[in-house]
Amino acid sequence: TIKTNIMLGVLDDSSYKRTMKAEQDGFKCLKFKVGINDIDKELKRLDQIIHNIQSETCIRLDANRSWSIAQTEYVLEQLQKHAMDKSIDSIEEPLLQYDQKAYVHLQSHTNIPLALDESFIMNQSLKELPVKRLVLKPMAHGGILNTWLLAQQAKQYKISTVITSSIETGYGLWPITCLCAALNNDQFHGLATADWLSDTLIQPPEIDRGCIHL
Repeated sequence: TIKTNIMLGVLDDSSYKRTMKAEQDGFKCLKFKVGINDIDKELKRLDQIIHNIQSETCIRLDANRSWSIAQTEYVLEQLQKHAMDKSIDSIEEPLLQYDQKAYVHLQSHTNIPLALDESFIMNQSLKELPVKRLVLKPMAHGGILNTWLLAQQAKQYKISTVITSSIETGYGLWPITCLCAALNNDQFHGLATADWLSDTLIQPPEIDRGCIHL
């Protein structure tokens, strides 16, 4: 069984409605794009969502390299109240530019895992990676085997790995799903993307109550 997260877009006036619908559909990990609107407005909407979701539901935030170091520090301070109950599962790519020292500082001052996606390159030293999580797209890292090897190396350094689709058709989603099953790392993976395409070419893996059962 592979657990999946669901992307619910930006934090806006309809975010709460989308959140309730996703929980009704059985998803336990909800992902939002942040860094689009005013920080305090996004945090206010996020607070509303966190106070209304089920205790076992967690939230992932993807900032897509939107914030300065100071802005990221501010966000982490505001979210620290949710760190103990683990409502915030991770914050992905918060910094405008990759900064090794800044990430070391930020990660050391929060329990919330920070994650790299676009900023991570294959020849980067995993031993010196300054965050607790990697988000890997097999299409961007040389395929299934290379991604598997990266994930195994990351595990040696206590870095968790989340696999996510690059919005592949059914042909791509099947091997990526098998990769997630082989990793068997109890993470929520980003596989719920088939609905974004008008034609998946073949039937993609079925998601039932937020999970894929192989």
